[in-house]
Amino acid sequence: TGELMPVAELEELLAGLPERVVTLVDEALVDYVDVQPTDASIRLLERYPRMLVFRSFSKAWGLAGLRCGYAVGAPEAASLLAQLEPDLGVNDLAQHGALEALRAMEPQVQQRVQMVIGQRTRVVETLRSSPYEVGDTHANMVWVKLPGVDGAELASRLERHQIIVQPGGAIGAPDHIRASVQLPQHADRLLRALELSAEKGAHAAA
Repeated sequence: TGELMPVAELEELLAGLPERVVTLVDEALVDYVDVQPTDASIRLLERYPRMLVFRSFSKAWGLAGLRCGYAVGAPEAASLLAQLEPDLGVNDLAQHGALEALRAMEPQVQQRVQMVIGQRTRVVETLRSSPYEVGDTHANMVWVKLPGVDGAELASRLERHQIIVQPGGAIGAPDHIRASVQLPQHADRLLRALELSAEKGAHAAA
């Protein structure tokens, strides 16, 4: 949904957990966070060695086809990481692709991230002056609902305008949709389709 757990809340959670509990932190979308340092959770590892931080090359890095990511843990976490290692490991192609991306692609990734953040801000601000309700987001997506309209129905309306979104019913929020934010022209099309979908609902109600 794009919601972020601030690092202070994460630390409060970790401090309250029994020592036997292992905490897995999914940071697949951390590159899009602009309200705290991207290494904020990793800085906690010295104090909380029963935490593992998982990251992916599939999102901001654009390497979804490689199915490659990494986990970071304290030195004491080596045995935990060994238990989670994929049975077949990571193939040579994926390893070389990820290493080459780290070597040469960071400027392009940062440029892409800044573009997404800018379009995300524009989409959220535009929707907040519309009939839609949209939550704060720190990812490459917006979490949206149109009061009085089921999320599946809203997704169907958007699909008629060639916009594909994810209805929220699968994660327990049937009144919401999740829409990705990418290039400016994609944001333009999304906003226009949302505007037309809201108008359709208003006409139907009238």
